Amino acid sequence: MYETLMHKNNNKGIQKSIWVCFVGFLIFYSHISSAAIGLPENTIRYGLASNMGLYHVDDPQGESQKKFFVQPYNLLVTDWLPNAWRYNAEFYYASMLFKAESNKIGQTVEQYGSRLLLMYNVNSLKVWQPWFGLGMDLSYAQFSQRHSVDEEGFLTGQFDDRKTLNAAWIFQMATEWQLDRRWDAGLKVQYALPLNHSIQSLSLGLYLLYRGF
Repeated sequence: MYETLMHKNNNKGIQKSIWVCFVGFLIFYSHISSAAIGLPENTIRYGLASNMGLYHVDDPQGESQKKFFVQPYNLLVTDWLPNAWRYNAEFYYASMLFKAESNKIGQTVEQYGSRLLLMYNVNSLKVWQPWFGLGMDLSYAQFSQRHSVDEEGFLTGQFDDRKTLNAAWIFQMATEWQLDRRWDAGLKVQYALPLNHSIQSLSLGLYLLYRGF
């Protein structure tokens, strides 16, 4: 039992270390690439986002219910690329509880993930200049307490826990407002299409970005 607990803690520590290293690499790369293409060195921005939307699990035993969840803390890093392009990197943690219903699998989900998107700015519009992006979501998720019930709510089946590495296509549209020289606020709509038995979502996000390094 002790060894199992230590193994789980080690895995979480490794995942957090990988994310920290990846963020550090993005920061270093952004400063180097910005200077190389002639952009100011402080084009990189950091921020926090809160996402809310409908989520459901494509479980091997059947789909879960569609449920509204809020992901309050997501770390953002973004920087300009040549012309009207930029990248967005997002790192997140999610915890969700899906109740069992008739023909719907109940389960608890814990997910650690990162998203990397390539965004393009449509700047030909005078009033509105949205960003459109396409990217990938890579995550590790644990699906536990998986079970099914009948129409009266009585337990009909229990299933083994699942631990999976997941990939999903990410489609995003965003718009931003400059608050002052260093702060920007934004609104985004995002759709995640999983490539395996994982989590599908349609969400709305609010974010705040800071340019100050």
